Amino acid sequence: MRRLRPAAPFLRPAIAALLVAAAAAWGAPTPTPPAAGGAGVYRVLDVLCDVMGIIQRDYIEPVGTETLVQYALRGMLSSLDPYSHLVPAAAAPAAAEPPGTYGLEVAYGDRLLRVVSPVEGGPAWRAGVRSGDVVLKIDGEAVEERQLVELRDLFRGGAADLAIEVARRGERDLLTFTLKPGTIEGPPARAEKLDADIGLLRIGRFDDGTAAGAASCLGELAAGGAGSLVLDLRDCPAGDVEAAVAVADLLLPEGAPIASLTGRVEGVQREFVSVRSPAFEGRPIVVLVNGGTSGAAEVLAGALRADRRGLLMGAKSFGSAFEERSFPLKDGSSLVLIAAVYRTPDGRLLQGEGLAVDVEVPPPAPAGEREGGGRVEEEGPDPVVRRAVDLIKGIRIIGATGGVDP
Repeated sequence: MRRLRPAAPFLRPAIAALLVAAAAAWGAPTPTPPAAGGAGVYRVLDVLCDVMGIIQRDYIEPVGTETLVQYALRGMLSSLDPYSHLVPAAAAPAAAEPPGTYGLEVAYGDRLLRVVSPVEGGPAWRAGVRSGDVVLKIDGEAVEERQLVELRDLFRGGAADLAIEVARRGERDLLTFTLKPGTIEGPPARAEKLDADIGLLRIGRFDDGTAAGAASCLGELAAGGAGSLVLDLRDCPAGDVEAAVAVADLLLPEGAPIASLTGRVEGVQREFVSVRSPAFEGRPIVVLVNGGTSGAAEVLAGALRADRRGLLMGAKSFGSAFEERSFPLKDGSSLVLIAAVYRTPDGRLLQGEGLAVDVEVPPPAPAGEREGGGRVEEEGPDPVVRRAVDLIKGIRIIGATGGVDP
């Protein structure tokens, strides 16, 4: 077998200069030469130069230096997390608001594109898409190797119908749904009386109207004699963290910590604290979560448990609560990175970790699909909600006062 020669020495300075310039372009400090005998960044770049030189000399097809640098940057960012990415200079600015939304949050997990959750009342939810579905094709094209940022923008909204093909646990055949861009229908929060003095607050999304809606629902439940609460945050995706903080303000005592935002970027750190007396003082609160609970809903659930106001019941939450920041580059492109992550008041990281539950309850069996799309709900009360009511009654019997211990 023929031994391959290393990259030509004259290529190294040019490639190294290009890589260092790329680093400087996104605002990273220009590496300084290492001390004698030290490894340093230039030693690492030397290996990159060798690899690039060998590719340019011996790969079956010619590849330009700038193309290889773009590949290297893309691989670098995808190795960090699924969300950090480069936005090309030529990319057209997105419209402030798309004509219609599909109401669908997706994320990669185990190299599969999974539905975190459809937004309750949105087009995907009405069509019958469920949390946990694996998206295989969009408009007949496989989703493999497509960047998450592209898919997030795609599902953010558009003007045309979108056909998706999904695999679902328990279903032998693949399922196809047509998503029609539209609006999110129905209120973000609703109340229901479950028992003589136990109320249900269901929050399906966190937006500008959630806090006011939740306040109205809690007032309605308190006026009706509810002394305990089941807070249903299942299949509640992403959303506005500020709205979740406002809802926590309705349930936590004044001065109670709600969440913290931490990161290395200057000025990104924040502490969220309750600023008023609770609008609903009943105890205990049982918070229902599952794999479709993410973002703002996780912030709220974590705050209630950390303050011992509530127990978490159901299944582990998704684990996605972060803030992105865009860094302009010299060539007109921009670098988007996760710049900060949310933690619960007791220091638990939400991003990539999620919230483990205090009481695990298997999800109810699928109730089926309505012909032509949509959901068919099973008759009678939700079995997980029934378990929550039983738990509240049990806590009362054993006389838990002053807080709820996980």
